[in-house]
Amino acid sequence: MRVLTVIPIINNLKIEELTYFSLKNIQPGAVIYVKIRNKDIPAIVVENNDAHSMKAILKDANFQLKRIDAYKPIMTLPPKYIEACEICARYYATDIGSVLFSVIPTHLLRENLNNLFENKSTNKNFISETYALQIPLRDRISNYKNIIRESFAKNKSVIMVAPTIQSSQYLYDTLSERLEDRVFTLSSKIDGKQYKRIFQRMHLNEKSVTLISTPKYAHLFRDDIDTIVIENETNSAYNTLKKPFINMAHFISIYANLIKTKLILADTVLSMKTHSGLLNGNILALNALSLRTRDKVNMRILDMRQDKSAQTPVNPTKEIKHEKPKQSFQTISNRLRAQIQKAVSQEQTVCILCPRRGLAPLTVCADCKTTVTCNVCDTPVTLITSKNKSSCTENKRVFICYTCGKTKDANTVCKYCRGWKFNMLGIGMETVENELKQLFKGVPIYKVDKESAKSDQIKEKTMSDFFETGGILLGTSAMFPLLLNKPKIYLTAVSSLDAMLSIPGFDIDEKVFSLLLQMREISHKFVYVQTRMPSRDVLTFAQNGDIAEFVRNELKLRKTLDYPPYTTIVKITSIGSKRRIIQNFQSILPAIEKYKPRIFHQFEKTSSGKFALSALLRIKDYPNEDLYELLKNAQTVFDIKVQ
Repeated sequence: MRVLTVIPIINNLKIEELTYFSLKNIQPGAVIYVKIRNKDIPAIVVENNDAHSMKAILKDANFQLKRIDAYKPIMTLPPKYIEACEICARYYATDIGSVLFSVIPTHLLRENLNNLFENKSTNKNFISETYALQIPLRDRISNYKNIIRESFAKNKSVIMVAPTIQSSQYLYDTLSERLEDRVFTLSSKIDGKQYKRIFQRMHLNEKSVTLISTPKYAHLFRDDIDTIVIENETNSAYNTLKKPFINMAHFISIYANLIKTKLILADTVLSMKTHSGLLNGNILALNALSLRTRDKVNMRILDMRQDKSAQTPVNPTKEIKHEKPKQSFQTISNRLRAQIQKAVSQEQTVCILCPRRGLAPLTVCADCKTTVTCNVCDTPVTLITSKNKSSCTENKRVFICYTCGKTKDANTVCKYCRGWKFNMLGIGMETVENELKQLFKGVPIYKVDKESAKSDQIKEKTMSDFFETGGILLGTSAMFPLLLNKPKIYLTAVSSLDAMLSIPGFDIDEKVFSLLLQMREISHKFVYVQTRMPSRDVLTFAQNGDIAEFVRNELKLRKTLDYPPYTTIVKITSIGSKRRIIQNFQSILPAIEKYKPRIFHQFEKTSSGKFALSALLRIKDYPNEDLYELLKNAQTVFDIKVQ
């Protein structure tokens, strides 16, 4: 009889390791199903001991071992993969089971794939090196084709990871031509049967292969892998949205280092962490870095404070004496309006980026300043215009929750003060759309967001219609992957960059700079950026296309302020009532006092009856053992994010 110690693959810090007995000898690394509270839960075996050697321990134990009924493992994970999960768990202050739950797709745990790779081992002769590739996307595609050809010539396999389904599909479409039997793609849109079929074909293929996938599906357990590419490494889609908050690009980098393979970090503008690695020699340049944009796009920054369109009276004939006339807020400036008019008159394409959806991204009570939230999940709601199916009734405004999808009537009152006056904050896509319809009557306007284009088929049809008939395309930054394989757009514009520039994050300039360079990449002639903060240095760097100067300036600033990559920031957040938050921080403050935490002085109101308070730790020698244990224990009551 064997005594097995297993780690359940679930997101639950309260259950780390469990012990069972088995009549069969199941080796460490095997994934099996165990009974937990009458549910079959996947678990990985980490220890296998002879019951006779543990007789004394079992006799003194205050619990009775349960028997494992399912003896046949569904798979056996490679040791290096498990080690990568262990390192990742220590970095993000969580347990291995939660990391496994975050990085392994459900498809992989449902299928019996054990016979495919249980005996695969890592080639110890490979050299672990990290390279940086900073060039425009179209040039990166040419490099990727060369990487695949060279790897296939050496009988080696390649993994290419893209942040989103659309970008991974674009890479597959452009790189799999005449290689369909050796280039594969995996993502969440693949169903279970298709996933198993592709997985088997990859691992049973006698020739070397290339896998192009989203982060969670980047599983190719072959011993001939010599290159792993992380495309668009700065994309925020690599960050998981639920506990534990893991950066999947970081996890893949850890795994690449352990299996001693070449890792390539690629983007139009690489992260500051990668640039720091280039400076200290830990990362090598694969090709000469692109230090300045080579496009001929004319980018102009439009100062909305100087535009007279924001001072046009609504009803000048109804002005009341001694009272200032009401002003209408225009989202499209006079200068941008003229350029759009010129473009559409020449039958050129126009694209406008709207950072937020709906009429207004946020609605608050004018009396008590309470945010209007969802009745189901307490998430702040967005005001939109709902289209009625019946043509005999007019469209009406409703609040929609983009978290759970529930809607509620806009004719509501404040939950707390019962007030009926609300203020709409921010510029939403629907507000921009309504204004464009008034300004450019007869010009077709297309929208690409989660509401108007819910499926891939609708998105593709919208794109096809736009490029076929022309007009104006509206969308959030999520539309960028859809434009990768499309013709460049004559004129692109940002409706307002102020909301993004106002985000209090140490890396916000990096995100804004990357966004504006993406705008340049999809543009043929003009890029217009509307803002009330035209003096920000990041806008000047983007306008000039000066990547080198932006990186130099950003790294200098971060080094002065002790921001990443020169330190590691750990954000500890407590959410709940004010009393509970105070109790939580009182319990942890003595332990983190030596790290000189910076505690925010104000509670942030997140939703109905809930508040949030955060503390920041800036640590140079991260991770360390003491802090790991402290943060891991704190995960049950705090949200912990490591940057």
